[in-house]
Amino acid sequence: AIYTGDKDLPNCLVSCTYYHRPINIPKLIDLEFMNCPKKLSLTTYSKSFKTIDNLTINIRKLTENDCEICCKKFNEFHKKFNIGIQFNLNYFKHHFLGIYSYVVETNSVITDFISFYYYFIK
Repeated sequence: AIYTGDKDLPNCLVSCTYYHRPINIPKLIDLEFMNCPKKLSLTTYSKSFKTIDNLTINIRKLTENDCEICCKKFNEFHKKFNIGIQFNLNYFKHHFLGIYSYVVETNSVITDFISFYYYFIK
């Protein structure tokens, strides 16, 4: 199994860094997920995480026709690491067409591939 955590564990195989991009700062502070620095007001702190209002990017949902090029790009990227998964086309389609997956196109060429999953417990 692969786990993430904020503690150093003995005998770990790999380590990684992950980042959070907080969006609703007052709500996250209210839930005690994060704290506002004592030297800053909540308004000032919230402004430091402000997102771009009018970002224009040519992004669209991944289609089956995109899978071959995205699978190739994905595998090429993971070859840079000592440990990394390599997908065949069928497994790539099975995995990434079933979750939130998007491509970025520039001049009709796929330049980027983005994927995430959303897990919500009621």
